[in-house]
Amino acid sequence: MSSLFRRAEKDDAATADVTEAAEETEAVDLGPKKASGSGRDKAAATPKRAAGKRGPYVPPPTNRKESAARRREKSKQERGEQRARRVEIQQGLDRGDPAYDKYHMPRDRGPERRLARDIVDSRFTISQFFFLVVLVVLVTSQPGMPPMVRNVSTGLWVFMLLAFVVEAFIICRKVGKAVKEKYPNTTQKKPGLYWYVCMRFIMIRKLRMPRPQVKTGTKVA
Repeated sequence: MSSLFRRAEKDDAATADVTEAAEETEAVDLGPKKASGSGRDKAAATPKRAAGKRGPYVPPPTNRKESAARRREKSKQERGEQRARRVEIQQGLDRGDPAYDKYHMPRDRGPERRLARDIVDSRFTISQFFFLVVLVVLVTSQPGMPPMVRNVSTGLWVFMLLAFVVEAFIICRKVGKAVKEKYPNTTQKKPGLYWYVCMRFIMIRKLRMPRPQVKTGTKVA
């Protein structure tokens, strides 16, 4: 009997040791848990929208007269702004500013056309008096004019035509070569570019539009 009691005591001690070890293991594995907050605490605070900047409050017109006066004032202000904008654009075009190139007529836009204009404007051409000579020839070649005057008029006309042909050949060749060297990937067609050059150098320098940006004798290309 004594041996039986001793065996039972040993079993109870072993069971107590196992239970105590299990409790210690659970205490180590299960650390202190954070208390879960409510959904309202977890939600991020929504930032307030910045209030848009508004101009000073203008009360509505109280009668028709005041409404008409406001419309006239607004229209006057808009016309003034448009006038100032036109002046600014014209000044930019007169300076030859590339930023204002889009305001040129379609035929004058592009760096190739600008280069062609500079080459033409850098040379003195006899053909710039072409239309003036045409007017003189029309007047002096009338049947009522003396034969000598008509002969001089005919000679002047022939001289102007020869000058035009020679200058057109020289300038167009120079423009074509310069454009090809500076803009090898250009999409400009030579016939259109040459026609543009000819129409420019037969105009008197002061009447050319866009206005010349280089002085006569300037080396361009």
